[in-house]
Amino acid sequence: VRESLCLLYVTLTRAVHALHLLTPPNTTKNSKTLAGILSAAFSEDEVLDEDAQIWSTGDEAWYRHVPHTQTSRKHLRPEVTAPASVVSLAPMPHGRQRGLKRQTPSESAVAELPIGATTSRARHASGALDGRTRGALIHALLESVQWLDESDQLTSEQWRTLARELFVRETDLTNKQFEAVLRDYQRMLDQVSTQTALSYLPTRDRFVQNFGLADRNEFELSVMTERPFVYRRHQSIIQGTLDRLVIAEQSGQRLAAEIIDFKTDRFSGELDHWLDGKQADYSDQLSDYRAAVAHCFGIPDQFVTTSLLLLEADVCIDVG
Repeated sequence: VRESLCLLYVTLTRAVHALHLLTPPNTTKNSKTLAGILSAAFSEDEVLDEDAQIWSTGDEAWYRHVPHTQTSRKHLRPEVTAPASVVSLAPMPHGRQRGLKRQTPSESAVAELPIGATTSRARHASGALDGRTRGALIHALLESVQWLDESDQLTSEQWRTLARELFVRETDLTNKQFEAVLRDYQRMLDQVSTQTALSYLPTRDRFVQNFGLADRNEFELSVMTERPFVYRRHQSIIQGTLDRLVIAEQSGQRLAAEIIDFKTDRFSGELDHWLDGKQADYSDQLSDYRAAVAHCFGIPDQFVTTSLLLLEADVCIDVG
């Protein structure tokens, strides 16, 4: 989809004198095709008939005002009379390089409902918020956190205002659901594991302990949230987003990195068994994250740690 939209953008912006767009009739509401996107952008009608012109601008007779020019033959390059030669190119060593397979680290993760879990449809029918939407909203709030032990943390009312701004796209979110998500989020912020994972001093201590930076008192920590990445690995393009990335730098040199992935999976069953399962489920995903940071930031992978912050269980575990 992204490549198709890029191609459409290039097409729309290369016209010199005129641009005519012809699309099939849009007979389906909320069509996700390029024709549907164009129809939604230029017309308020959800369904368009054949031969409908939905938008126009400019001078239709533009060609009448373009000066006619003739090129003198003396300015033309002389014709080449030599016989054309055929040059055979050597085959590419690894085959065709365009159209590489695209992967996301989350494809490696196993997502199964535990025994007795309710589906999102059942939760919606009962008035509860489905897990995917709830997790996305909590992730959106956590994206705004730099360091929890900073003095300028948001008040409860400021969190509420921010949450309403972030949740504005969730038009079906009731006030009861909104308050429930906000309560869960504030509860998670107060948990020991969250405070330890997202506070500056404990994070600095981890860098000293894990990477031996005790003699580098001048290193600085920078936080990136919802950090997108893309890189090529063999014949695949790996792309994804890191929930939280902390990088230690000294004099412009990147020394080490810490990746924390937020999970709002519902806790069920015996804790140790549940934690072992989560570690196994997300191990490959976090391995891809480590490889992405090592590749994109030039940090040796042994200086990149990966952790799961399991918010429902109040546990942060190292993975890999």
